[in-house]
Amino acid sequence: MNKRRLTAVVGLILTIVFLYLAVRNMEWAAVRDAFRQVNYLYLLPAAALVFTDYVLRSWRWHYILRPTRSIPVRVLWPILVIGFTMNNLLPARIGELARIYLLEKAEGISKSLGLATLIVERVFDGFTLLFLLAVVSLIFPLTGLAQEMEYIFLAGFGGVLVALLLMLYREAWTLRMADFVLRRLPQTVGDRLRGMLNAFILGLHTFRNRSALLAVIGISLVTWTCEAAGYWVLMLGFNLHLTPTALFGAAIFTLVMINLGILIPSAPGYVGTFQFFTVAALATFAVPRETALSFSILSHALQYLLITSLGLFFLWRANLSLTSLETEAQTSESATMNAE
Repeated sequence: MNKRRLTAVVGLILTIVFLYLAVRNMEWAAVRDAFRQVNYLYLLPAAALVFTDYVLRSWRWHYILRPTRSIPVRVLWPILVIGFTMNNLLPARIGELARIYLLEKAEGISKSLGLATLIVERVFDGFTLLFLLAVVSLIFPLTGLAQEMEYIFLAGFGGVLVALLLMLYREAWTLRMADFVLRRLPQTVGDRLRGMLNAFILGLHTFRNRSALLAVIGISLVTWTCEAAGYWVLMLGFNLHLTPTALFGAAIFTLVMINLGILIPSAPGYVGTFQFFTVAALATFAVPRETALSFSILSHALQYLLITSLGLFFLWRANLSLTSLETEAQTSESATMNAE
């Protein structure tokens, strides 16, 4: 069994486990009642915020690439949406490979640099979510699970921050230390890890440009605030009977929990992990499990259907199919690995 197939099988098993944990002992009549009481007019502004969120992600990607090449957002936007669509429909997060492949095909950006920009995206996503969680803890003191998640998140990304600063301002020393460790590994493994590290450091060079760094920080904050606002608007439609402060905290904490949860391997579209972590997040704010589950289903469906529909349209416009793009992206990855 190859690595991708194994990842898909593990993801499917974890999806079943998390879905079971999310729905066990659920009163389905209460779930049905929660859906009946929703004001579905709130779906319109929530959908607009989801759409804006992904446009902003494309704009941020433009600034990450800008010191190397200025690529218009109109070029990056379809590539980004196609990547997320493939993650929604196919296992093993193949959409990340598709984005790298399409970027190289459209603009001649090397796979190593394409990979580096995606890693940099994830790093800034993590720091931005940590910042939003810190804001929530100042306004709405977190306890229990919420407080534990804050400490874990802070410790994890504190270590990442130290590593990033070393790579940015002590690059030669970092590479020497890495080489000292990698020489102890089998040559093929060491060479591959060395190539990944060099690609990542190449992507970090973007942030030696202060204007690019400030732009990416600012857009990251606006992007994730926009996504949090989408959850907040939809929560208004559910009338969760929370104070304005608690509703603000619930929207951001739910955003953070979901995005931590979907890092866990799962079936395409993050089914199971999305539901479990949404229910767990809203339980912190004493929202009934049945209402939380109905919220998770509706918010997940909104994002899934909107982005997947757009991605399928962009695939059709580019005369591509899911299967052909999956094959080309995997072939391109294999060729790169073999070259390394």
